[in-house]
Amino acid sequence: MPRRRSPYFLTILCPMTAAMMIGGLPLNLRADDTGQKSPMTTAQQQLGDKLLGAISTGNAAEVEALLNRGANPEYRHQNSRNTPLMEVAEKGKTEIVKVLVNHGAKLDPQGTFHGNTPLILAALHGHLEIVKILVEHGANINVNSTTHGHGSLLSGEGIGPPDPIPLGSAAQGGHTDIIEYLISKGAKIDGADGSSYTPLMWAAETGGPETVKALLRHHANVNIKTAEGYTALNLAALHGRLEIVKLLVEGKADVNTNVIEPGHGSPRTSKKTEPDGSLPPRTAVVNGRTVTVSGQSHAALYYPTPLGSAALGGQTAVTEYLLSKGAKIDGRDRNSYTPLMWASGAASVEGVKVLLRHGADATLQAVDGKTARSLAAARNATAVLALLDGAKKE
Repeated sequence: MPRRRSPYFLTILCPMTAAMMIGGLPLNLRADDTGQKSPMTTAQQQLGDKLLGAISTGNAAEVEALLNRGANPEYRHQNSRNTPLMEVAEKGKTEIVKVLVNHGAKLDPQGTFHGNTPLILAALHGHLEIVKILVEHGANINVNSTTHGHGSLLSGEGIGPPDPIPLGSAAQGGHTDIIEYLISKGAKIDGADGSSYTPLMWAAETGGPETVKALLRHHANVNIKTAEGYTALNLAALHGRLEIVKLLVEGKADVNTNVIEPGHGSPRTSKKTEPDGSLPPRTAVVNGRTVTVSGQSHAALYYPTPLGSAALGGQTAVTEYLLSKGAKIDGRDRNSYTPLMWASGAASVEGVKVLLRHGADATLQAVDGKTARSLAAARNATAVLALLDGAKKE
């Protein structure tokens, strides 16, 4: 899904709910299809308010009557950047969708919250019939789609991914039937959204196994990376989604993606640092809990290895599986950090235990001078420090 922030910081909320949380247009203004504001008469405003009321109650006949009286099908609520068609597409009000489309409602409106369209919202919420209506009437099936690797998950400030795509939204929601339909109509299997996420990445992070299987059947590229270097396998590993990790590895995902040779890390720089030159503590939401990583280099969370992702998330079952499939126990990422360093920085006792049991080297140092021990010390993780000190004595 996103910074916009790293995928590790993503918290996906309903786009409509989020839209209602932000300021919108004053009552005496309206937005046209380009999002531009223009004066609105009292009569137009009254018709528009009645239209939204009829939509809210699901009264298709009243919606039809109001549109026949001249109500603007693009009228937007004062606290929302979403059009009436977006509202009903999200909520699954099929009959009103038909009425609005027949009255010329814009299928691909501009100036909406995070670039959402009616098709994107219908796909996200699993409304296949509405998806079909919109596509058959000409909705852009690849709206917002870009070449993978562009966009940045660290650039935005809002809720949910900027500029989502229909296929990615269907994957995010786990709607296999919509995935199959959109692909049959020409949706780009590896198209990326504004976060540089592909549909397979969304499926790996929030979708179900069947969603992943559907995309793999259509030859989704398992090794595409986001602008920050994440793959679908990284995301599944971080969140402990073992069944999906297995599907991706069976689909030829590289278990050692982003592993570099020792001494070739490339930490980034930042003006906001701790006294030791590291970043301030950063948090990641993993399976509903917050993980804090302190004292890390400025490349932290960029171009991670799958094993490093599993270590950061404290996902021991995934760690064991990746090691059984050839993941390098001391493989370094672009930070020149090893999985043990990530587990130590995240104060993951069980993660550190697993890695040490498999022979992880607790003495290795990153190019920024950090070690597993110094990262654990920055968190005051006494249990991890005891494990690391015990490993060095052996």
